[in-house]
Amino acid sequence: MKEYNRLAKIIWHIAYHNPGSYGLFWDDDGTMPLKEFLWACNVEPELRVINRDYLNRLTLLGVDLPFTVDGPRLRLIRPKPLYAEVDPPGALYYGASLPSVPLISKKGLIPPSHRSYLGMWDSSENSLLYGKPLEKKVPVRINTVKAKELGVTFLKTDNEGFFLTSQPIPPEAIDIPLLDERTQRKLEERRKRKEEKERRKSEEAGKRVPGVPVPDIAYLKSLYGEDRASEEAETKGREKKDRKRRKGPDWKREARKIRKTKRSL
Repeated sequence: MKEYNRLAKIIWHIAYHNPGSYGLFWDDDGTMPLKEFLWACNVEPELRVINRDYLNRLTLLGVDLPFTVDGPRLRLIRPKPLYAEVDPPGALYYGASLPSVPLISKKGLIPPSHRSYLGMWDSSENSLLYGKPLEKKVPVRINTVKAKELGVTFLKTDNEGFFLTSQPIPPEAIDIPLLDERTQRKLEERRKRKEEKERRKSEEAGKRVPGVPVPDIAYLKSLYGEDRASEEAETKGREKKDRKRRKGPDWKREARKIRKTKRSL
């Protein structure tokens, strides 16, 4: 129990007292994805024991936690932290996955649909360390001066090096580091494969004639008359069961009496 209480104090520190130090924040509805909390815990080797089952075990043991596990999310049972507007440093960094770099260069950075904010660091090292554990991440640089001119507001957290925004950051305010030729070639091949896959899907959809049924198994059976015998047998079986059901639960007893009467005759 002593070990549970020790880890519970660490959980309080990560999830409630100082979540910004681990790249965490609470949404406006007082929730946070469980997986993101576990990603932050996995940064420290001694905390990798913490998972969903471990949190449920702490709850069953009556250990005090600042949240409850609600499906795929954590739900605060304490007051939600407030994030006030702040004037950030001139440059912030976001750790982007390598495949998302081309899209970011075209459309900018957008807060995830399941989150209220987008988190950014004041150092490229932390942007690569925290967040989703990926093999290859790129520190995308955000020009906060340019972003503010374009109407983006930034919020401060409990950690002075971690910032939030609830607004999209236009590509004009984003600097993406140059990628080597090999990486660019891989991204281009990935883009072509995706386009080819979408093209094939559209072609398959175009081959379908409106009003004509898709030839699945049920359609083919009805078309060629397969399994008609089995269908008739199934129908007869249902009729037999219905007759027995109408006779009531004592039909077997009555049948035995009739057989005995016939034998005596």
